[in-house]
Amino acid sequence: MIKINLLPVRESQKKEKLREQVVVLLACAIFTVSGCVAAYTTILAKISQKTDVINEQTKVIEQLKKQIGEVEKVKKLQAELQSKLDILGTLKANKTGPAHMLDELSVAIPEKLWIDSFDNIAGGVSLSGMGVNEEIVAVFLQQLESSPYYMKVELQSLEQAMIEGNKFQRFKVIAREELPPVKKVDNDKAAVKKSEPAQKT
Repeated sequence: MIKINLLPVRESQKKEKLREQVVVLLACAIFTVSGCVAAYTTILAKISQKTDVINEQTKVIEQLKKQIGEVEKVKKLQAELQSKLDILGTLKANKTGPAHMLDELSVAIPEKLWIDSFDNIAGGVSLSGMGVNEEIVAVFLQQLESSPYYMKVELQSLEQAMIEGNKFQRFKVIAREELPPVKKVDNDKAAVKKSEPAQKT
């Protein structure tokens, strides 16, 4: 009776099955990794798109902030101008100074400086107000002195004042009122022109 040894065949079959299982596992692993990579790539693309949208919206918001800032600046300038006009209107209504003096005063007042009072004194005027700092007050004095109607501008007092937690410089100024010289017409030249006969054409 012939005996056949089947052990090598079984070992071969086991190895073959093991190879198949390894191949299946590798295929599953590759498929899983590929799926994860694809999903990750898709998520990254979506994140990139969202980031681009956010960046565009941020740019728009910054532009809007700049525009709002410009509008607020214009409103602030308008408010400061209106405040100056109100002060001058009140002074004129109370007849506390000649119109030309008040007009010159309105030109000399810089931004961030306010006039509280304007009084006539012997041969001049006395005025008081507040500025945000000493430099603004100095600019006001220089501009006031450059006017032909204000002479010998003198700072009487300058002291710090606290208003609603903010520091201001309260000042008092006196100046001599001066009328600019009136330009005189040369009477001799005027008489010569009148005496000249009209040329016939």
